[in-house]
Amino acid sequence: MITPRLNLGTGSMLRFYARSHTNYYGLERFQVGISTEPELNLQSFQFVSGASYIEAPTHWTEFVYDLSAYNNQSVFIGIRCVSWDAMILYLDDIAIYSSNSNDDPFGYPQYMPYSTSVSASVSIAGVAAEAQDVVAAFVNVNGVPQLRGKAILQDQDGVIGCQLQVYTHNLAETVYFKVWQRSTEEIFTAPVTLQTNGNGVVGQWPDNPYQIDAYPELTQNLALQQGWNLVSLNVDPVDPSLRTVLYPIASHVLEFKNQNGIYIPGNPYGQLHQVDIGKAYSVKMNFATQWDVTGFSVDESTPIVVADGWNMLGYLPVNPMPVADALQSIMPWLLEVKGGDGVYIPGNPYSTLSMMQPGKGYWIRVSGFHELIYPSFDPSTMAECTYDQTLPVQTYPQSMVLLAQCDWAETGDILIARVGEELRGAQRLVSPEGFPAALLQIYIKEAGEEICLYILKADGTELPVSNKLQGNANATLGAYPDFVSLYQKTSDPVPDLASRLDGCYPNPFNPSTTITFSIADDDTEALIKVYNLRGQQVAQLGGAKYKKGTHQLVFNAVDHKWQALSSGVYIIALKAGSYCGSAKVLLLK
Repeated sequence: MITPRLNLGTGSMLRFYARSHTNYYGLERFQVGISTEPELNLQSFQFVSGASYIEAPTHWTEFVYDLSAYNNQSVFIGIRCVSWDAMILYLDDIAIYSSNSNDDPFGYPQYMPYSTSVSASVSIAGVAAEAQDVVAAFVNVNGVPQLRGKAILQDQDGVIGCQLQVYTHNLAETVYFKVWQRSTEEIFTAPVTLQTNGNGVVGQWPDNPYQIDAYPELTQNLALQQGWNLVSLNVDPVDPSLRTVLYPIASHVLEFKNQNGIYIPGNPYGQLHQVDIGKAYSVKMNFATQWDVTGFSVDESTPIVVADGWNMLGYLPVNPMPVADALQSIMPWLLEVKGGDGVYIPGNPYSTLSMMQPGKGYWIRVSGFHELIYPSFDPSTMAECTYDQTLPVQTYPQSMVLLAQCDWAETGDILIARVGEELRGAQRLVSPEGFPAALLQIYIKEAGEEICLYILKADGTELPVSNKLQGNANATLGAYPDFVSLYQKTSDPVPDLASRLDGCYPNPFNPSTTITFSIADDDTEALIKVYNLRGQQVAQLGGAKYKKGTHQLVFNAVDHKWQALSSGVYIIALKAGSYCGSAKVLLLK
């Protein structure tokens, strides 16, 4: 076995592992040789392993040979099996260490049996690099950068470039490049990549060299808490594969997902394979840590496609921005924004999300298909913003929203939501219109789970609320200025709670609206019928017995045959016990 021609630098060394398959026929024997001839000539090899042969034991054994006598020379290196009466000689992890310079930071390349020859011209941010700068080629192996070759740049007829050998063990490995600028001792990264092709050639000198233009990289730091986090990136990694970008925190990641798919470490059936700029991701951690992602600067005004309905979207600017300013390009069609810091609904004075932040991800709901373009913004014009970190809430990827009024509570009390003993939502009551109310985000783990509400007083006392909710991801209960009224739970029946149709949101709607209704007594049968303007019944919901409290059903604009309904006005009619009530909704397509 003989290597391609290698250009050794200094500190040269050969290392490999060898073993015999069996000693039944005798141990395998080999020799290690090196040739400095310009062309391959088997008779020119000098054996650095000694005049006699070396025997390989039946267990893996490391062999190391000092090649410093051949520093700064072009050589062929060979391993010759001289056994003729044994069986099989195994060789593995063959590595040749040599440095092409004494001071670059890249270290020793990993040498392999195959190499792709790259003739390249090199620049830094569009300006030609300098002679004696160093270019290095890397391949990410299981998320870890592995140096596969490097070369010192030279000036050839006014063009700065090099002939670079990129070592590879198979075809179609993805290679990326870094450039060390000797004068500043800075490292730059090229956004281009190439695929290895065994012993092939990339680029032709001087007519068509491969262009390597390197730029400074930025590092985005994201603080991740234990449990679920909603995040996004504003740097563009040179290798966006999840195996690479998640490598620094791989031991702590339990799940990584968005609307395009899911990735679970060790599970080969995941549909999500890389991160995309402009998208948001839910990441579940088993440990709180910081996630550092390195990549190129992203144009903050890059258009992001927004689909009709809910979207998981990222935030591209590097500075915080008020929600109304950040989303002005889609404001005419914006219905709702949800993030880890709260909820924003246009025109709703109880919105709790005021700022969009770098590194955060958001659920954004719009009507129709549009492009989100973040505007330029001067952060010096922004007033300082503080967040009311009320209580530590257990978050999940999905949530619902409740706009509630509580006349028997006080401004400053906290409306909290629990599922069992787990805190799922907490929001302080405010009184911009003279009565205590809150826009509460409630995190949902499972559909249909029972949610209990409480009012937390300043002295720590919790007063139970009689209203009961059922978990319904992305539902919105109450549509400003129509609030869901909260009633205090007592040992006696609450006389003020009556069966009623509270409303439908959104309205107008497409493709679905949530029907909210209240039930005065336990085990009350409730039935909702949907009519067109000709009085014809087109759909029916409910038809079950409900407990006392507030409930909701989703109307998906389909008839009893599951055929989509046409645009127009429809009547939602509720019958609950002796109560009958109706409301109009408008379906727009």
